[in-house]
This record gives sequence, C-alpha cells and structure tokens, in this order.
Amino acid sequence: MTSFIEKGPAARKWIAVSALAMSVALATPAVAQTQQPPIGAATPDPAAEPAGVPQPAAPVAETAQEQAPANAADIIVTGSRVKRNGYKAPTPETVVSAQDLASNAPANVADFVNDLPQLAGSATPRAATTTVSSGTAGSNFLNLRGLGASRTLVLLDGRRVVGSSVEGLVDANTLPSALISRVDIVTGGASAAYGSDAVAGVVNFVLDTRFTGVKLEVQSGISTYGDDRKSKVEAAVGKSFAGGRGHIIVSGSYTDTAGVSRADSRPWFNGAKIIANPAFVAGGTQPRLILADNVNTANASFGGLITSGVLAGTQFGEGGSIGRRVFGTPAGAMYTIGGERQDLAAFYSLEAPVEQITAFGRVSFEIATGFELFGEFNYGRGLAKPQSAYNWAFGNVRIQQDNAFLDPTLRTRLLAAGQTSFLLGTFNPDLGRFTSRNERELTRYVGGLKGDLGGGWTADAYGQYGKTAFDTSVSNLQIRSRYALAVDAVRNAAGQIVCRSTLTNPTDGCVPYNVFGSGVNTPEAIAYSAGTARLKLDLEQTVGAVTVQGEPFSTWAGPVSVAFGGEYRKEKVSGTSDAISQANDFFAGNYKPTNGSYDLGEGFGEVVVPIARDLPFAQSADLNGAVRYTHYSTSGGVTTWKVGATYNPVRDIRLRFTRSRDIRAPNLNDLYLGGVQSIGQTVIDRGVSTGNIVATTIGNQALDPERADTLTAGVVLAPTFLPGFTVSFDYYDIKIADAILTPSTQAVVNYCNAGNTAVCNLITRNAAGVITAITRSPINLARERSKGFDIEASYNGEIAPDARITVRALATHVIERSLNDGISVDQLGGENSVNPPGGSIADWRVNGSVGLAVGPYTAVFTGRYTSSGVYDRAFTAADLADNRIGDAVYFDLATSIKFKGVGGGGEFFFNVDNLFNRDPVIVAPINQPFFNAPVNALLYDTIGREFRAGVRVKF
Repeated sequence: MTSFIEKGPAARKWIAVSALAMSVALATPAVAQTQQPPIGAATPDPAAEPAGVPQPAAPVAETAQEQAPANAADIIVTGSRVKRNGYKAPTPETVVSAQDLASNAPANVADFVNDLPQLAGSATPRAATTTVSSGTAGSNFLNLRGLGASRTLVLLDGRRVVGSSVEGLVDANTLPSALISRVDIVTGGASAAYGSDAVAGVVNFVLDTRFTGVKLEVQSGISTYGDDRKSKVEAAVGKSFAGGRGHIIVSGSYTDTAGVSRADSRPWFNGAKIIANPAFVAGGTQPRLILADNVNTANASFGGLITSGVLAGTQFGEGGSIGRRVFGTPAGAMYTIGGERQDLAAFYSLEAPVEQITAFGRVSFEIATGFELFGEFNYGRGLAKPQSAYNWAFGNVRIQQDNAFLDPTLRTRLLAAGQTSFLLGTFNPDLGRFTSRNERELTRYVGGLKGDLGGGWTADAYGQYGKTAFDTSVSNLQIRSRYALAVDAVRNAAGQIVCRSTLTNPTDGCVPYNVFGSGVNTPEAIAYSAGTARLKLDLEQTVGAVTVQGEPFSTWAGPVSVAFGGEYRKEKVSGTSDAISQANDFFAGNYKPTNGSYDLGEGFGEVVVPIARDLPFAQSADLNGAVRYTHYSTSGGVTTWKVGATYNPVRDIRLRFTRSRDIRAPNLNDLYLGGVQSIGQTVIDRGVSTGNIVATTIGNQALDPERADTLTAGVVLAPTFLPGFTVSFDYYDIKIADAILTPSTQAVVNYCNAGNTAVCNLITRNAAGVITAITRSPINLARERSKGFDIEASYNGEIAPDARITVRALATHVIERSLNDGISVDQLGGENSVNPPGGSIADWRVNGSVGLAVGPYTAVFTGRYTSSGVYDRAFTAADLADNRIGDAVYFDLATSIKFKGVGGGGEFFFNVDNLFNRDPVIVAPINQPFFNAPVNALLYDTIGREFRAGVRVKF
C-alpha cells in the first residue's frame, strides 16, 4: 500500500455462566492468596507486586483511583468531576489497565476495548468496509450499548478530541497509544459531567503524563491464511528537568495493516443469501423468503452476460472469449441458486488496509509552588485504501446490433432472428473495483494551567484547538453519462470504431468502450468512462474550560466536596467536492460539500455529600449530585442532571444507584449535510409500487437535542472471607426521547400516508399525483430504549511464592433494545443480523480470561462468547423458515517472557487470536444480498487465526 512518504453453534449460553462460575471456583481459601482490602480501604501499590505478574483490570466495581498507589495524590475519576482521594462514584465503570493492553498486545487499542461486552456495533476496519463513499473506512468508532457511536463520548485525559467524521466521532486510532496508562469506561449517562453525547457513557483514555524513561515496542503479525499482515512500532520518552519542576514526554507510533480485500479468500464463503422465495404464493405454505447457499446473479456475469433475445445466456470472458453461462435453479429474475460462481459479494472486503501514524508531546512546568503550566500537541494521520465491488449493471445495458465490438457470428444470429438490440449485464471488470482513498490528518493543541488555591481548593483551566483535514476519494467510478455514450460504439465511414455520438458531434471527446469481456479496453477508454469522486472537508473544534474543586465544609460524616466551572465550545465544518459529484453523474460516491458551524456555552456543578461513616449497618454512605446548563446557538438552552448514591452497609458490600437526564445534541452532519442523492428508488405508495424516484438526503437545522433518562443500580461484593475476589452486578435502563432519526424513503411515504402532514412536504409528486422525488432529512421522531445488566467478577491471588493466578469475567445481557419510529416498534435485542439500526445487539456477550505468571513467564487464556440470535424478531415461519443465527465462542492465547538488560529490561511476547481458527457464523445478507458477504463483522471473527509476535523494552 502507499506509504506515508507520499503526501498528496458449538457453544451455548452455559459458557456465559461457566465463565463467571470459574472465577468463583478458583477463588477458594485452599489457594494461597494475596490479601485484598475490603471496599473502601486503601489499595496496595501495584508496584509492590512481583515482577512479571499480570494484574487484573479494575472490575466494574472499582474506579480508577483504586489502581493508583496508596500514596497517590487526589485524582479525578472519569464518572465524576469531583477530586477526592478514595471517592468512588456511583456510576458503573470498567477500567482497562496498561497491563491488560500489554498482555493482549493488540495492533491498536480499540481492538482490545471493542472486545469488552459493553461495547456493541462499533465501526472498525473490519466492519462496513464496503461503504466506499463514507470516507470513514479504516476508522475505529467506539459504540457503547449499541446505541450508536454518536451517543458514546470519547475523551483523552478527560478532554474532548476533534472528530474524525462529520458526525464528530473520535477515531481511537489517532490517540497516543504508547502513553495510555488506563482506559476508563463509564457505562451510564454522564452528560451532567461532560456535556453532549455521553448518553450511553464515556470512554476516557488516560495518559501517563509523568512517564519517565524510555520504552519501545515492535510487533508483527499475520493470519493463518498468509494475509492481513500487520506491523507496529511505538515508542515513548519521558524526562524531568529543572530539578523536577518540569517534565517532558514524547511518543510516536506507526502501524500498518495490509487488510483482506476479498471474502472468497476464506473457506467459509458460500455465497449464502436471503432472497425472495420463487415458490411463494400468497395464502400458500411456502415462506416469502428463503435462505440458500451459492446464490449468484442471474442477470450479469463478470465479463458480460446477454440477458434477452436469441443470444440470452451468452457470456464473455477474458480477452473477449465467448461461452455459455451455466445457470443453477432460477430464483426470480435477479438470482440463480447453484451454477457457476458469479457473485459480487465475493469481492466484499473483510478488512480495510490502514496505515496510521501518531505523535504526541507534552511539556509541563511548575511556574510557582502549586501552579503548573502545561502544553500538549497531538498529531494523527491515517490512510485507508479499501476496495469494494465493481460498477455492476444487472441486465440493463442496451446494446445495438451494429455495435462495433460485437462478434460477427453473434450479430448474424441476431439479425437472423430480426432483433435490433439486446440487454446485457456486466460487472464492468475493466473499469476496476471501487477503490477508496481516505486520508485523515488530525492536529490538536492544548494549553492550560493547574493550581493549588489554598485551603483545599484547586483549579485548572485549559484551551484547545483541534482540526481534522479529510481528503476522501473513490476511484474507478463509472461516469454514467459518458459510459452511456461510450458503450454505443459503431464504425464510421472510414471503418474506425467510434462512439455513435461522435458521428454527429465530432468534438465530443467520446472514447468507445467494449463491454464484451475483460482485459479488452484501452487505458484511454477506461479513463473516459470512469473517474474519481473527491471530497475535502475540514473539521475544527475550539474549546475553553475552567474547573474549580474544593471542600468548603464538613459534616460529621466527613468533608463535602464540590466541583464547578464553565466551558465554551465551537464546532465547524467546511468542504468542497468535484463537479461530477455535484451533478450526481458518478455511479456512486456523489459527494456534496457540508458547511456550517455552531457554538455553545455551559455551566456545571457537582457535589458529594457524605451522610454516614462507621455506623452499625452503615459503614459509609455518600450522595452525589450534578447539574449542567448548556445553551446551543442552534437550539437554545437545555439542562442535564444526575443524582446518585453509594452505600456500604458493611465493609464487604457496596450498593450504588444513579438517575440522570442526558442529551445528544445534533452534530454537524445532522444539521448541515449538503446532500446525498440516490437514483432509481422504489416505494409502495397507497398499495401501488412506484419506481425511478430520486431520493436526496440533507441536513436539518431545526433539530433539537435528544433527551435520555438513565437509571443504573448495582451491588459490589468483595468478601473478606474470599480475599482477592470481587464481583459486581449493575442494572441499566436508558430511555431516549426525541431521538434523531433519518427515515428511509419508504418510511417518509408511510409517515405521510399515516397523516403526518409535515412529512408530506418532503414528497414531490407530478400532476398525476405520482411520486417523483423524496427528500430524507433527520427529524426528532423516534423513541429508543436499552435495558439490561452487566456482571463482572475478578480474582487475583498467589498459588506459590513465585506464581500468581488472575481470573476475570465480564458479561452483558440485553433485556430490551427497541426503536419506536412512530409507526412501529422494532425489537432489536438479539437480532444478530447486520440490518438493525445501531447494528447487531446480541442477547449475551461474555469475555473471560485466566492468567498465570510463574517467574518471568506469563500466559493469559481468553474466551469471547456471543449468544445466538435471529435475523429479525418480527419474522414468523411465514417470512423465513429458519430465522436463527448461531452463537460463537473464540479463544485467544497471549504469552510472554521477561528478560533483563543493561539499564532496564523487557519482554518477548507471542499471541494468537482465534486460537482454534473458528469460522464466523454465516449471517446471510438481506439488504443488498448481491453485494454483501454472508458475515457479520460486528459480532463474529471474519479473518481467522492470527499470530502476533514482538518485543517491548523499557529503561
């Protein structure tokens, strides 16, 4: 790939229970254990643990500061703005430690985070790679609860990062992975603490800003099929200066993933599709849909297939060779079951090739006692070049009998039958596969001041500016108007092959294109009929904020802690696109520039009030409340709030509860999308099918923020009779009102016909009342709900003087995930297909691991489980005979050995993902089955066994 040098169903649900039970079974008094303090007590310094011992990530029960040394200063946990030593926020939180990341040695941090059960439907380089025109291929956008990435707030050290998409989504690939000390995942509403977008929760990447020394990691990997090569190099340097008053850290990383460009490179590819049942008859016994393997297109072939007249079934191959198509069993006009492989889905990309570079620098200096000035610079540049399908034509290219490229023998047969033309279907191989080039360059500057105001009061203020420059293009796109002229090739009076249009307009520049076969066109012909769609966008984010924390007074139960402050933020997008896209003349990727901005001002406050300490049946109890008022330039004012409580009846048990009002404000794409146009849409209008409709999607500046009411309630157990063991259970219920939804073309018609007159304004009809055009625009219409619970259990203990075992299991169960669009309620939970909005919400997701460290040797064995599901909960046997999608479990193995060296030490590691090379569960596509592979990368492993090996050193 181009370098940066160029600028320009074997397991069942019992596994879920077994994984949790295993952690309990192993945590027995018969094992020599390391004493773990009860909840609320100080946590031992992890540095005191024996070298080479894998430390379990803090369970959901524990917050970030419990991983810090006992003598650490006050720190702010991600679930709260309050700075208070030993404070545990009532909001559930999972922490991924640096040791977790090191043991797994992922190619990028997001790969590990996305394996956590709380995340579902995240966009990754393995998901949605066929959406060539989105400009986001190769990105990692985190998605908590499957509520959509736009409802997950991603932070870096508690601060926002400029988006890597017009929706404002943060690409985790751009963050400085070499310096990450932990990742805090708050799985509850946090808008009162952090503002818009924290509806599902917050993922906060926390950096080690006091790192000292040098560390380096180099790794390389490959799949068991010899492809998807990965390489990674990252380094960090940190040093104090000026007698310890100053500190500087610098880090950089480079990663290169080759990707997998074809689905048929894997043995599991079987061409499975869900299509209309040709045997279906209304009132009959056959379902309306069937799921079949080896389904191929019936009205097109790679190099061209004649689909009408006396020549029907004739197809063309390499160099224009002529043959007969071997069909299977007909399944409507579009498909054939069996026969020879002619399937666009074979070209579905399993993983996008991505090249990424990041750089980070930070300097801090104590300008006076208790006052620190700091500055940060963040740079990230990503280049993804995924390929997708070809410029397909399914039996709709009209070829005249006098076409100059037509074989004379075929022409003779055509004329003898009295035919003057025929229809042809082709993948247009000579035009090439759609190839995206998505380049994103992020720069971010932060400057701030932290100070001790005295009397236990502290303050910090910062300002930041971030910009992401997008240069997105899709090449090998058919230019429709030119292609229509070029395929109509004839001979002029001199016997030369020209476009028919050139006979009457000699200067039109048309270059004839041969549709009969592959490898039959000149570069000039290809260059005329195909081109490159291009979009350039600049996203800018400006933030200024100040926060003050302190303890103004105390009650008999302890000090009351407060935090308050204000924030200003501005978001802006500006862009340009090419002229052909503006005219909607490309086969796909007709970009439109998006331009607009908004700003907002916020004020917030939070308080923690202790109400009990060291009482019978109340070892401790705290109340927590927060409120934030935000005024948007686009939609006015809105208030968010949170109330919560933690209660320890005894030292071994903690109860926690939160209730919050959260929001997601419309993003730049919701408000200002310039327009995306689709041609030839079909809808059912009052029982009549109407086609050839032009559908245009635009932004809506009249949108209001979404409102979410969130409830969480949980219990954390750390029994003193089982030292080293902790388990937590947390229930959540998120209800979203005025959810922003962009209805489909059919939904727009349905809304209008149901009496929604405002939506009727989006429909254009001709004089006969027939729909000719529909405008799609996001509206505050839907209601959504997500309800379920999380379980986490962990154990950490010694089994010998120089041996330690760690066990951890995390599980998420979805009770309800629904979408109410005003007409119907879609139950999405357990729909493991790729079609649900928000994408694929499995009923159960479980991640369990067992780690063993003996001297310098460490091994961690991990299992990842996804429960079975269905294609659509609304389906009955009358829709699809087999609606089930199987479950899956994958196992990973991570091993390492430590060594000592001059001035430091390091470790070699060797990891295997998908150890037993389990194939993904086949998930037959329903939406565009001719185009999509039978797989769901959001839930299942699509690549197969992968090996990674490397070394990391520190001195």
